[in-house]
Amino acid sequence: MVLLFILVIIRCFQKAMYLKSGSFNALREDNSSKVNMVQGRDEEGLDNFVQEAKDIMNLVEPLGTPVSPSLPYQLFLDFPCSYSDRLTMVRNFRSLEHESAFDAIEEGLSAMTSFLYTKDDDGLYLAFTNATAPVIFRLLTSTLAQAMIPAANVLLLTHAASMADTGHKKGYIGLDARFTAVLLHLTLGLEVVYACVQFEFRDKFSGKILQRSIIGLLAHNRRHSMLRRIAGWLWCKDLLEGFWCGEPSYSCKEITELVRLHVETGWREHIREPYSYRMFNDTRGEWTLARNGCLQQLGWSIRRPFDESTILWHLATDLYIHHTSTSPDDHVSSRRCKEMSNYMVHLLSDNPDMLISGSRKRLLETADKELEVLLEGEWTQLDKNELTRRIFEKCGSAACLSQDTPSLIGDAWKLAQSLLTVDETRIWELIQGVWVEMLCFSASRCRGYLHAEALGTGVEYLSYVWVQLAYTGMETFAEKLQRRERNSFDSDEALV
Repeated sequence: MVLLFILVIIRCFQKAMYLKSGSFNALREDNSSKVNMVQGRDEEGLDNFVQEAKDIMNLVEPLGTPVSPSLPYQLFLDFPCSYSDRLTMVRNFRSLEHESAFDAIEEGLSAMTSFLYTKDDDGLYLAFTNATAPVIFRLLTSTLAQAMIPAANVLLLTHAASMADTGHKKGYIGLDARFTAVLLHLTLGLEVVYACVQFEFRDKFSGKILQRSIIGLLAHNRRHSMLRRIAGWLWCKDLLEGFWCGEPSYSCKEITELVRLHVETGWREHIREPYSYRMFNDTRGEWTLARNGCLQQLGWSIRRPFDESTILWHLATDLYIHHTSTSPDDHVSSRRCKEMSNYMVHLLSDNPDMLISGSRKRLLETADKELEVLLEGEWTQLDKNELTRRIFEKCGSAACLSQDTPSLIGDAWKLAQSLLTVDETRIWELIQGVWVEMLCFSASRCRGYLHAEALGTGVEYLSYVWVQLAYTGMETFAEKLQRRERNSFDSDEALV
């Protein structure tokens, strides 16, 4: 019984230490003391970094002995990293096979999740903090507690069994002894199950990519208008719409692979010096459109504010998919495009600050109202596919085109019409490339704090893309904020 009391005392101290040290503010305060001066961040230092990173990323085979990169705390704190540290990270990541590379991304996110929230792997604590006396005490007490749990259970079970056998001699009630033994057996079983689950799912997330479709949600709302009205009276309309958003996608690994191929192609074909490096990091569809000779024809759709471009391409992707027949060879590409499109709308609806700072969630309401006006008088029981085809037909009417006021739906229809003129052999490569660029653009402009906050409720898929970009040498959020443009003033004469 003494072991049990010692275990409880240790757990009490651990709880207080977790509350004090296991937070984002504690991470910032602890690491602020060991931040060093970051030198060599001028154009010459960037040029050297670009050339060395390009050589590493252009290697055909993995580099040397596989070494899993560690996710630096600076990313979550939006602190600048030295180019030497970033090159080490790129080199280690390039040494991994594709399957191991995806696991390395999950390991990095899992380590920060453990530090901030779950506390299920205190060995990772040293990766984010200084090895001070409180930190060492925390690791020792955690290790001691984990070692004492099975020992305490075994001893207590033995003691309970002996009480059941000798209860009539020592005055114990046999029923109480048996009941205690049952409880202790159940406790031991829970500890064993927890240990097995923790071992099996270590460094793994669900891999869900949440989905939201503007037209799909509209179809649900029209079919269940009374239920939606009741939910509005009860202030739970958002909860109801969450159930109607559709099943999540589990293509996390496949879409992350598309991001990797996009970045590697950029290093191989486009990036040559700091200017092209920054240009590639700033693209949100232009590079794909230019490669396919469609920038002049479709460039207007991505020169809009990013949240508007997201809605335009989301609606245009849905309209195109349901207006054309997809061959078996293109089915996978069309499904990936739809998954990325729906995920970006999910971000705009449920996590707009992660999409990009200043995103306007009310644009979704604007698009929904425009669709309601367009479909006024139509049968309400249409499913999503039928409703999408009907929207395409209605948008092509003279009444819709004669409107002088700007319209998200009208512009999305024009974009879908333009996509219909693109060669069928490369249309899905084009749409897929634009969505991959939009994902990268959004991930690279999301604050580290928002990624850390999202880990508390699972993980947003955008965090996978964010870590992938950091591991492959792309520009980080801190570098974007602190970069100097080409027209910076470098002399007294420039100011005269």
